Amino acid sequence: MTAALKALEQAKAAAIRIPAELYHQRPELSNSQNNILIDETPAHFQEYKKNPPKQTKAMMEGQIIHSAILEPEPFLDTHVAVPECDRRTKAGKDFYEKFCIEHADKVKMDNDLYHRVFGMIGSVMAHRKARETLVKNHNELSFFGQLDGVAVRCRPDILRAGNLIADLKTTESAKEGSFQYDFTKYKYYRQCAFYLDLVTQVTGQKHDMFSIIAVEKHPPYAVQVFGVDDATIEKGREEYRRGLEIYRQCLESDKWPAYSDEVVPLNLCSWAW
Repeated sequence: MTAALKALEQAKAAAIRIPAELYHQRPELSNSQNNILIDETPAHFQEYKKNPPKQTKAMMEGQIIHSAILEPEPFLDTHVAVPECDRRTKAGKDFYEKFCIEHADKVKMDNDLYHRVFGMIGSVMAHRKARETLVKNHNELSFFGQLDGVAVRCRPDILRAGNLIADLKTTESAKEGSFQYDFTKYKYYRQCAFYLDLVTQVTGQKHDMFSIIAVEKHPPYAVQVFGVDDATIEKGREEYRRGLEIYRQCLESDKWPAYSDEVVPLNLCSWAW
C-alpha cells in the first residue's frame, strides 16, 4: 500500500459514516452556519437554528443530483424514470399503478429529472479529470472535531488519496469567469479552508489541496474542474475564523445580537456619486 493510500485509509478510519439527515441534526457548527454568523448576525443564526428553512422541490432535486453523480451505480440500480402518462385518465392511472407495482423496489423519479441526472453523470464520467477525481475515493464521510476551540463538523463530497479534498457543484455555467463569480458570491472559498483544516485536525494527515468539479445543470451538461490556489484558501481561513470568534463570544456571553442599537450613518452607494 502506497503512503497516499495508507493516509486515505487512516482518514477514513477517523471519519464517521452516517446518513445525511443524521449529520444535519448534529449540534456542531457547520461551515454554512458559520457563514450566517459572518454575513448576517448572531440573531439570524439563532433563528436559522430554531426554524431551519423548509426543503423545497429545487433543494430535493439538488440532493438527488448530488448523490447520483457521486455514486452513480447505486443510483442507477435503485431509481427508475416514470414514463410519460396522463394520470387524469383511467388508462393513465392504470398504467401508472401497474408501473409502480412492477418497480416497487425502486425510487420513482420524474422522467425529465431522471434524464437530466443521467446526462450529468455521463458528462462527468466523460471528463478525464472529473472521472479521475471521483474514482477510488471516499464519498460523503462526516468529520467532527474542533477549530479554534469550537466544536465543528464537515462532510466533504470527495476525499482523495494524498492531501486532496474535492467538492461537486452544480451550476448554470462552468465557464471560468461565470463560475469564479459564483465561487466568490457564495463564499465557497471559506468552505475550502474550513474543510481542509478540520479534516487535517481530525485525521492528523495534512490536507491542503481543494478541487471543485463544476457541472452545468442544462444540456450539454458541460463540466470543468477547478483547483483552488493557496492564497484563496488562506483568505477563506481568515474569514471562517472570524465567524468562529463571533460564535465563541456569543456562547460565553449567552447573547446573540442582531444589528447595532446605535444610530448608523447612511449615505449613497459609491456608484451613485
